[in-house]
Amino acid sequence: MNAWRWSQLTGFQLCWLGAVWWGNAAAPWLLLALTLHLLCTPSRSADLRSLALVLPGFGLDMLLWYSGWFLFAGFPWWLLLLWASFVLTLGHGLAWLQHYPRAWMALGAVGGAGSYLAGAHAGAVLLPRGWLPSGLLLATCWALLLPLLLILDQRNRRELA
Repeated sequence: MNAWRWSQLTGFQLCWLGAVWWGNAAAPWLLLALTLHLLCTPSRSADLRSLALVLPGFGLDMLLWYSGWFLFAGFPWWLLLLWASFVLTLGHGLAWLQHYPRAWMALGAVGGAGSYLAGAHAGAVLLPRGWLPSGLLLATCWALLLPLLLILDQRNRRELA
């Protein structure tokens, strides 16, 4: 993996930490990080188009919130910005996932659910239905969502090539 991909993936991890620790107070920093990404990326057009992939992920989170699986102190702007940061990793820091069979991509269940459970442990979100049921639901969602997002991102980048 080249230096850009490592720095982009590291940047996402820093965004995740900031979002989870500071919530909406991290929004200006997350916007700054997204702006820096878009200024430095070698694929600005594809990245701008990939931002549309925020909709399925953030939409799912909003569905889980409105159905009582998640509780937030207020509207989670930080989560919307974190989704933007995440989808940009698909074509950069996480691009290596594209080389695996779709079934292996479903292992995103572990990382995806794990990040939400870690966020809940840090107090960014409450899981009123419990850790185990929430973890199982999140793992199922991420087993389906990550392959879908990777396929859509790859298709988006092929169309622009």
